[in-house]
Amino acid sequence: MPEELEKLLSENLEISRESLKILKGIRRANRLASAFKIFYWLVIIGSAIGAYYFLEPYIKQGLTVVSQVQEVVSGEPQKAGSEIKNGSQIPSDILQNLSPDLLKKLQDALNIK
Repeated sequence: MPEELEKLLSENLEISRESLKILKGIRRANRLASAFKIFYWLVIIGSAIGAYYFLEPYIKQGLTVVSQVQEVVSGEPQKAGSEIKNGSQIPSDILQNLSPDLLKKLQDALNIK
């Protein structure tokens, strides 16, 4: 009987060592997955912040144009027209990129001579 017990103990020890090896591999894979997940989110958040930093001037310029259009639509064309005529709040390159037909329509809508 002691031989059977020794045989069972050695099998049990071998299986335990094999299980420990598998568990260590699972733990290592889990740690790597966590590290890559953190890196993944850092790349996504960093690229979003970088894109905003790069696009910020264009966003502000677009918001300025939208606010001026809202003034025109809300019934204050004289005030908006005088601001446009004086050149306040409109960068000069916006007006240069507009087509002549659109400029004429804007002048007519704002009563600019």
